[in-house]
Amino acid sequence: TYLTDWIYVFHMPAYFCLSGVVFSMELKRNRYSSVWTLIVTKAKRLLAPMLFVWLVWNIPIKMLSGYYVGMNHPLLSAVMQIAFPNAVYLWFLEALFCCFVIDYIIIKHIKNQGLQFLIVGVMALIGLYFYKYMRQITPFGNPFKWLIWFWLGHSIDDIRKNWSQILKKYSGEAVHIGFAL
Repeated sequence: TYLTDWIYVFHMPAYFCLSGVVFSMELKRNRYSSVWTLIVTKAKRLLAPMLFVWLVWNIPIKMLSGYYVGMNHPLLSAVMQIAFPNAVYLWFLEALFCCFVIDYIIIKHIKNQGLQFLIVGVMALIGLYFYKYMRQITPFGNPFKWLIWFWLGHSIDDIRKNWSQILKKYSGEAVHIGFAL
């Protein structure tokens, strides 16, 4: 139990952060020319497989096991569970897709990293509110809750460079903070 609890402290933040790091590398190579290109590419790679698994595996198993018995509209309930995933697997694919899109829009339209952090921080607080008080009706895997980790991963190299410059300025000597992407 303790090991499981310990793993759950960092495994999803690390997943979103590493996804942001890889996204940063893709953007530096000009992989996405527009938000529409990003949406189409990520929908094919994240949402299509998720929907396939839901339609071919998850919903049929739930139907056969009687999960939807007693519900007025079983098919509508299944679709709603895809849009509002709570206590189901694959929720993170929806959240990751939304994080890609939201992060792209923020970084393309707001160049000031401090303002980006403020916006992402407010979104994270909204996501935490959804998680605490509205978990059942939070759409798309609660991307606001995970956006801060994604943005940090995306911005980690810029943050490292800024801190290196600050330390260099105040120390009077060359200081290098240790890693590069």
